Amino acid sequence: MRIPPFRSQGSIRLDRKKSAAGLPIEPLGPSTLMAYSLRQRQGHIAVPRVAPGDHVFRGTVIAGGRSALDPPIHASTSGTVMACLEAPFAHPQGRSALTLEIASDGLDQATPPLPPLSIRDLDRTGLIRRLHEAGIVGLGGGAFPAALKAAQEIPLHTLIVNGVECEPYVSGDDQLMRERAQEILEGADMFAHVLGIKNILVAIDEHLLDAMTAIHEALKAFPQERFKVSKVEGRYPGGGERQLIERLIGTQVPSGEMPQTIGVICQNVGTLLSLGRAITQGEILTSRVLTVGGESIRTPKNLEVRLGTPIQDVIRYCGGLLAPNALLWHGGPMMGFEIKDSLSPVTPGTHAILAFEAPAPHPLPEPCIRCGACNDACPAYLLPEALYRASRSAQLETLRTLHVGDCIECGACNVVCPSHLPLIETFLLGKEKLGRLSEERERAHHARQRYEARISRLERQEMERERARLERKVALEKNSTPKILEAIERARRKQQAINTTLLKERSDDDLL
Repeated sequence: MRIPPFRSQGSIRLDRKKSAAGLPIEPLGPSTLMAYSLRQRQGHIAVPRVAPGDHVFRGTVIAGGRSALDPPIHASTSGTVMACLEAPFAHPQGRSALTLEIASDGLDQATPPLPPLSIRDLDRTGLIRRLHEAGIVGLGGGAFPAALKAAQEIPLHTLIVNGVECEPYVSGDDQLMRERAQEILEGADMFAHVLGIKNILVAIDEHLLDAMTAIHEALKAFPQERFKVSKVEGRYPGGGERQLIERLIGTQVPSGEMPQTIGVICQNVGTLLSLGRAITQGEILTSRVLTVGGESIRTPKNLEVRLGTPIQDVIRYCGGLLAPNALLWHGGPMMGFEIKDSLSPVTPGTHAILAFEAPAPHPLPEPCIRCGACNDACPAYLLPEALYRASRSAQLETLRTLHVGDCIECGACNVVCPSHLPLIETFLLGKEKLGRLSEERERAHHARQRYEARISRLERQEMERERARLERKVALEKNSTPKILEAIERARRKQQAINTTLLKERSDDDLL
């Protein structure tokens, strides 16, 4: 599945296998039973907005939509909600999540589209609202909410249209640019216009010659001074957001910051196509283009698949597997992961479904020989060798200092390691531990804030009671007659005399 690559600083050269390259995009209709995992980005679980027995249409909001980090999940066909239960979804550890199951009625009826928007009158607020209600997320694999990306009110000067598809076998973006270049550029133009971006860079892998030709042809209808096509060297991971920005702009994105902080925003070609359709046609995101390929797929294809389609149905449409014990893979061979259950549904982050021959036993890891190959190959300029040691020994503060959060999990270090160390897997565990530590600290911080707020509230209440008591006393003294005041003074002197007597008696007892 992987070959020894040619190495250079921050990138590696991989085999250019593209089993579905050049094949036209075919639409795949809905399955009999569709499944929608409610697990959103960052592990958040979307709240269901339908119940078993409800009838839905294509475009009906079935879950989520409560916040920017919780984009709405829409039904991708019409039918009846059957259940809301724990079911498998595509995850490196084969986890399950709350899932809505919808039985298709075969009619594929849709809700009315959202009202089209005039680009002339559209502002940032309107764009954010439309991206959110249409459920647009990043289709490059990360599924980051597009509305949240556009909400950063920072002056931007450059939009990078990411058409760099650098992983083997994956060809969906390539075919999108060949067939729908005009729509991609229209989406980029609208997005840049609303956000006040003057420069648009269309980045394309140097090997995607037909896609580049299609983009150049489509650009004839757009202002030439605004657009520029940039040919990107075909090394992996050329399509990484931060790596692409550094290559094209010459500026590094600061650690822990978004690209917007340096005036740049990056969008995948598929995301821009969906964005443009959401604005001009009111189309809701209910499908995505993906590649089905690999040596063990009978008929590789580029498909437009409904979200929620079980992966096994996608494979069946492509003729099934050539080997019953084939390894199923979600995403590209570098950044993807093994599919533990073929019933897992297609999600917005599913840009490829691959199948390979059952892999040979992986060589056993050997001790690190400190060759530095992983450091040279890391596109994020990290020190994988040091990160590996810190992760293995759970040195969480060291991991934080070494910026493990900047690891893009591209797998380049794994490929070049002569000791066959599971570097990325170890970094993922380190990130998970660091995330748990951050969550614990956040909970402790909130608990401390609640405690301090309670103490402050009690002090304020006590001060209020004391102030009210003094006000009552002042009011009483102000409204009292001389006789009442004299009686109060006699009572005060009497109580004082009693207190003095008691103190004297206690002193006499102590002497005895």
